[in-house]
Order: sequence, then structure tokens, then C-alpha cells
Amino acid sequence: MPEGTDGPAVQRAIDAVHEAGGGTVRLAAGTTYLTDEHLLVRSAVALVGAGPSTVVKAGPRFLETRGPNDGYPLLTTDGAQDVRIADLTADQSGDLLDGNVENRLHEYLVDIRRSRRVVVERVSTVNPFSYSIASVGSTDFTIRGCRTLVRTSGRYTQLDGIHVLDSSHGLVVDNDVDQGGPGRDGDDALVAHTMGRDCHHVVYRGNRVRSGRYGGGMQLAVGDGDIHDITVAGNLFYDSPSGVRVGDYGGGGVVRGITIGGDRRDGNVFTRNARFAVQVRTRTGGGIHVSHNTSIGSGGFLLPEDATGTDNLVR
Repeated sequence: MPEGTDGPAVQRAIDAVHEAGGGTVRLAAGTTYLTDEHLLVRSAVALVGAGPSTVVKAGPRFLETRGPNDGYPLLTTDGAQDVRIADLTADQSGDLLDGNVENRLHEYLVDIRRSRRVVVERVSTVNPFSYSIASVGSTDFTIRGCRTLVRTSGRYTQLDGIHVLDSSHGLVVDNDVDQGGPGRDGDDALVAHTMGRDCHHVVYRGNRVRSGRYGGGMQLAVGDGDIHDITVAGNLFYDSPSGVRVGDYGGGGVVRGITIGGDRRDGNVFTRNARFAVQVRTRTGGGIHVSHNTSIGSGGFLLPEDATGTDNLVR
């Protein structure tokens, strides 16, 4: 589609491609403003830009309407299957709009929602007032080669980077998740979270991770479901208040079957994190393996008695 195409025209193109059985909608370089709509990427559609110079941006009236789940997503899949979102910048305009509105955390900047086989790759997110990229109630998802950035200070809380909620069988790989600068409003960089059901079989690998001052490099946030069969390997966690931690949110779930590191090739590096490198001390169900990780200028590895912790280096 030509440079400067407006949001309704992009949505019409997505709808037409979906109705025709699937295909690709290509956005040229330039800015597409969403005035009072939220782009729904439908089944069998790929929405592909020309790189970071293709910008999808919330316009001045963006907050006057809500998305299909009563929040403010810039891009959402909402029940779709076989979707690809790639090679663009998603700008929620949290620096220009007052995003402290009711339901701001009901949907997220790039929102994979109740979907299957969704790929989000090489997408940059800027100026969030919600989580930057989230998978909610979805399966078989991939978030790869993306970049998140927080620029605001003193405006928002709970600005997580890549947040996986009640989802399974996913890959979060080779992303640059920077919730810590140049703004100060960032929270957790990576999250696995349960509210209504288990979060499981997700791999977080090869990510470069800095959290904001309110969070940690990665949180396993336990609610009513279990967090299990999670692999955290080959990541760099740097300049954060903490590395990987468990958060207890009062449900009945536990963490179990968690691998942090692995063999020598899979170890994570924790550098200049203010407190611990890894803290897993709450509501475990066994099968916690933490091995071949390196902590440099950070704290140590705080593990339950039933965890396996081997060849972790603190220096």
C-alpha cells in the first residue's frame, strides 16, 4: 500500500485479503495513523512493512474507541489463526496521549489474543502505555527479532516488554527488550504469567534484556495456573534491578519444570543487575534446573532445596 495510507484503508485491505482466502498486505515506508480504530489482523493474513521506517502510529483520537477486548491495542489478532506481523514500527503514542485511562491493560500494543500460529518478527515498539508485545490465551506463537523501547518517565507503571499470559507452545527468541532506557517507566522485560490457566512449553532464548526500575529481567508471575516446561537459555540480562524471579500473585499455581540455562552453550549471562541473578523461592512444584549461568557484578542464585543448581558462576 502507498506511503501515508490511513488506518481504515489498511483495515479494508486486511479484510479483503482474508475474505479472498489469505495473503499479504504490504505497507510502504511512511506513517499510517490510526485515528479512532485498532487494526485487526485476520486469519491467513500477513501484514508486512518495509522495515523500521514503516510506522503504524496511534493518532490524536486513538483513545476515543476501544479494541475488541475493551482495551487499546494498536495491532491485535483476536481469535485469528496463521497470522504474520513483520518489519514495521508500532507506536502507541504514549508520549503524546494520556494513556492512563480505564482498561489500558485489557489489551496491549501488539496483542496476540486467543490465536494460533501467529508470528511477530522484526517489529519495533515505541512509546507504549501498556505491555509492548503480549501473547494472551494463545498457542504456537513466535516472537522473534523484535525490539521494545520505553522513552517516558513519570507517566506510567506496568510497562512490561514481552508478556506471555495463559499461553503455551511459544518461542520468544533473539529479541532486544529494553524497558530500562532512555525512559524510566519500564517494568519487567520478559514475563511468563498465569491468571486463568497454565502457561507452559515456552522457550525464551537469545534475548538481550534490560528491565525498567520497577521490574526485573524476567518474572515468572504465578496466579491460578501453573507455570511449567519453561526454558530460559542463552539470554543476556543486564543493568536491571534483578535477573529472573518468581512472583506470587495469590492463586493456586506453582512453578515446576523450569530450566534456566542448561549446558555450557545454553547458560544465561547476568551482568550489573542490582540484586540476585536468579531467585526461585516461592511455590515450586519440583523440576527446577539452574545450571551453567554466569553472574558478573550481580547477585547470586537463590534456589529452593529441591532445585538442581550446578556450575553457576558468580564473579
